[in-house]
Parts: sequence; structure tokens; C-alpha cells
Amino acid sequence: MDKSEKLNPAALSRGRAPWQCAAALLAVLAVAGVPARAATQQSTPDTAAAFGDLSTLRLGHYACEIPGDVGGEATIPQPAFDFDVGHASTYRTAAGAGAYLVVNGSVTLTNGPLANLRFRRVTPNFLRRLNDDGSEGRMRCVRRVRNNQ
Repeated sequence: MDKSEKLNPAALSRGRAPWQCAAALLAVLAVAGVPARAATQQSTPDTAAAFGDLSTLRLGHYACEIPGDVGGEATIPQPAFDFDVGHASTYRTAAGAGAYLVVNGSVTLTNGPLANLRFRRVTPNFLRRLNDDGSEGRMRCVRRVRNNQ
């Protein structure tokens, strides 16, 4: 594969040349509002403080739900929002795949079927959906592990 071929930003790393991985990362950072000049600078305490700490989600299946009520179910599943986190900051749903970005505990699904969905990471296995105004919504997504399946 040479540089003249069209870049597919969704393919962040697997089977891609290093220059393509860097270009895809810059595209994801641009969606998050990080300027390319800042994203390519060597990391220093000043740049880390200015742009935040990048991280990833734990691999696995995240099941989404909203709280139920006293007279019925404790939770109401929201399967349309369930997703599986994979390697290279990717996620997959029944409708397709996409990428995500985590900056300072704020999770943004940057493209794919759940594009622009935002969460606050409460714990490593627990995400709370954010409304458009940044306030916390009712929906939560919990990573399924052995003791909560």
C-alpha cells in the first residue's frame, strides 16, 4: 500500500503503514478539537496540561440501560446503544464499527453508528451518558464482567 491510496480513518492501525496510523489519529484528534500542531508536538507537562490526558476504555462489552421504577424492573435495557470496545480505540455495534476518543475521562464516540455520543467515565467499567448541554443523562453503560452478567 502506498501513500497515493485513499486513507480510511476508521482503520486506525491493523495492516496499515505507520504514516496512515498517524494520519488517522490526527483526524480523530481534529474531531475532538485538538489542533494538529499541538497533537504532533512532543509530550511535555505543558502540552499534557493544555490538551488533557488521552486514554482508552477497557476492552469488552458495554451494556446500556436506564433506571427503572419502583413498581417494575430495576433497569430498562437500551440494546440499541450497546457496544463492544476493541483494540486501537475502536468500538462495534450490531449496526457497524467506529472509533472513540477518551480525554480526561470524557468519552466521545467520534464516528460510526453511535457518532457524537458522549459519556463521562465514572469508574473504569461504568460510563454515564452526557446530554448535549454537558449535564449527565439517565442512561448508563456498564462493562460486563463475570460478576454482573
